[in-house]
Amino acid sequence: MQIMQKTAYDAFSQPGKCLIKIILIMKVTAFLLLVGCLHASGKGFSQKISLSLKNKPLVEVFQKIETLTGYGFIYAKEQVSKMKPVDLHVVKTELFTVLEMVFKKQVFSYTISGGNIIIKEKPDTKVERETVEQAPPFNITGRIVNEEGKPLEGVSVVLKTSKKGVSTNSEGRFSIEVPQGSNVLVFSYVGLESREIKVSEATFLDITMKPKDTESQEVIIVGYGGVRKSDLTGSVSSVKRKDLTAYPATNAVQALQGRTAGVLVQANNGNPGGGFKIRVRGGTSVNASSDPIFVVDGFAGALLPPPEDIESMEILKDASATAIYGSRGANGVILITTKRGKAGKPRIEINSSYSTQKEINRLDLLNAEEFVGLIKEANPTYTPGTANTDWQDLIFNKGSIQNHQLSFSGGNDAVHYYVSGAYFDQKGVITNSSFRRFSITSNLDFNATSWLKVGLNLFTQSNKETGVITQEATGGSTGTGVIAGAFKFGPDQPVFRQDGTYSIAVVGDPFDNPVATAVERQNEDVGDRLQYNLYADFSILKGLKFKTTFASFTNNERNGQFTPTTLNAGRNVGGAATVAGRKGKSFINENFLTYTKQFKAKHTLSGLGGVTYQKFINESFGASSQSFLTNSCLFLEPGRRVGFAAR
Repeated sequence: MQIMQKTAYDAFSQPGKCLIKIILIMKVTAFLLLVGCLHASGKGFSQKISLSLKNKPLVEVFQKIETLTGYGFIYAKEQVSKMKPVDLHVVKTELFTVLEMVFKKQVFSYTISGGNIIIKEKPDTKVERETVEQAPPFNITGRIVNEEGKPLEGVSVVLKTSKKGVSTNSEGRFSIEVPQGSNVLVFSYVGLESREIKVSEATFLDITMKPKDTESQEVIIVGYGGVRKSDLTGSVSSVKRKDLTAYPATNAVQALQGRTAGVLVQANNGNPGGGFKIRVRGGTSVNASSDPIFVVDGFAGALLPPPEDIESMEILKDASATAIYGSRGANGVILITTKRGKAGKPRIEINSSYSTQKEINRLDLLNAEEFVGLIKEANPTYTPGTANTDWQDLIFNKGSIQNHQLSFSGGNDAVHYYVSGAYFDQKGVITNSSFRRFSITSNLDFNATSWLKVGLNLFTQSNKETGVITQEATGGSTGTGVIAGAFKFGPDQPVFRQDGTYSIAVVGDPFDNPVATAVERQNEDVGDRLQYNLYADFSILKGLKFKTTFASFTNNERNGQFTPTTLNAGRNVGGAATVAGRKGKSFINENFLTYTKQFKAKHTLSGLGGVTYQKFINESFGASSQSFLTNSCLFLEPGRRVGFAAR
C-alpha cells in the first residue's frame, strides 16, 4: 500500500516526465494499429482464389467471389441489364488480378470501401451516353427534279453508312432522319446518274439529276453472255421493254412490229389471237422453215412470255447467230430476257389499258336498188329480193382490247423475286371472233453463298381463241369466207327467209350469207402451257464461272370445229365435227464454263466452252364425225353458242 502511494506520488510530483511517457505510449499504440490495418488489407487482396466459369452472368461471378473471399458487392438494380456474361478460368490467382479480368470488358469499374466492392459506371461510358443524349438525329428534306424541272417519283434516297433510306413521292419530295455526325446521302434512279451529298445538319436539298451516258456502256445479251454496246461488232438489234409495251399486243412477236430494222412481222390472218410470221432479213429457205429461233432466259426453243414480262429482246441477224446456236440460228436468233426482282423495298406495278378497234377502208358497195338494176341488165328475168341489207354493217363490230397486268418484285442482298399476272382480252371487229389469254410469270434468284447463285424461272399460260373463216380456201358453196361473202352477197336478200332459215346466194354459187357463216360455224382453239428453268451459277475462281441449267416445257393445244346443218357444208352431210390435238414437250440441259479477264480497264478477254443436250417430243391426234341427230351437239360448252339479232 505504501508502494502504490509512493508511485502515484512520484508520478504527480513530476509532471514533465509523465507527459513524455503518455505521448510515447500513444505513438506506439498508433503504430501498432496502422500495422494491423495494413496487414488486414494486404491479407484481403493477397488472397488467392480459383474459379472456372463459362458464359456466366456477372451477378453469379460476384456471388462466387463473395463466397471465397468474404467481400460483398454493392450495385444498383438497373445496372444488371448492362452487365455482360463472363468467361473466367483462374487457379490460385490474387483477388486484385481476378477483379481486373472480370471488369476488363464491362462498362463498369469498382472501388473498395471496407469489406465491400462498390460497382460504378466507367467515366468514359457515362460521358459517351451523355454526348449521344445531347445530340439527337435531325431531318433532311428536299425535292428532286430532272433536267427539265419535272419532279421525279421513286428516287432512292439512302444513308450510305446504314443503308437505310426512303423514296421520293409524286412531287419529288422526301424526308429522311439522319444521325449526328458526318453522313453521306446517296441518290439513285434508273437511267440517271447517281449522286452523293455530304450532310451534317438539318437543311433542305434541291437536287437535279441528269441522264446517264449509257449508250456505249449498255450491255447487250448475245448467246450465253453479254457485251458492251461499244464493243459489239456483229449485227444485233435491241428492243427494250418500254417499246414492247407501247401498245397492247397479242404476243411478243406482234410487239416487235416496226421496232427494229431488218425484222419483218406480218399477221397470218386478222383473227384475234392469230399467228404472226417473223422473218429476219427475209426468207432464207424454199422448202424448210424460215422462222428464227427464240431463246428465253437461256432456254432455246422456249415458249414466249407476254410482252409485259419482258425486260429486253435482242435479235442476232448475222453469222454470229450460227456461231453460237449452229444451224438452228440460220434464220436469226431472238433472245428474250424476262424481268427480275431487285434489292430494295417491295415494288408493285399495275399496267392497265382499254382500247377500241374499227375496220378501215370499208368498201362502198351497191345498195339493193343499184344491185338489182345491174343484175337485170344481164338477166332480165331475175326476181329481186325485198330487203336492202348492208352486209358489211352486219358482220363488222366495234372491236375492243383490254390488257391488265399486276406484278410484285423486290428482295434483299440474298433473295430477289418477281411475280406477275397478266390478262389479255380481245373482241374482234368481226362477229363471233375473240381471244383471251391469262399468264403467270415468276422469277426467283437466291444468293446461297458468296460463290453459289441459284434460281428458278416459272411461266404458265392459258389461252382461248374463237375464230371465223376470214380467209377462204376453196370458196364455192361451202368454203366462202365471212368477208368475201359480205362483198359479193346480194344486198336485196334478207338475213332470214320467211320460213326462218338463213338465206343463201341466188346469184352465182349458192353460198351461205356472211351472217350465217359468222355465227353458226363453231371454231375454237384452247391451249395450256407450262415452262420452268432451274439454274445454278458457281464462281470457282476470280473470273472463272460455271453455270448449269435444266429446263422443260409442256404445250397442250386443241382445236374443235362444228358445222351445223344450217350451213351448206353441214347440211349436205347432216352436220360435221372435227377435233384435233397436239402435245409438245422439250427438255434441255446446258453446262458451260466462262472465263473473263480484264486488262488495265480497257481490254477484256473472255472464253466460253460447254455442252448442251435437248430433246423434243411431239404427239398429235384427231377425230371427225358426221350425221348428227341434232345441231345441239355443239363443240363449245353449253351456253356458248352465239346468237344473232337483226340490227
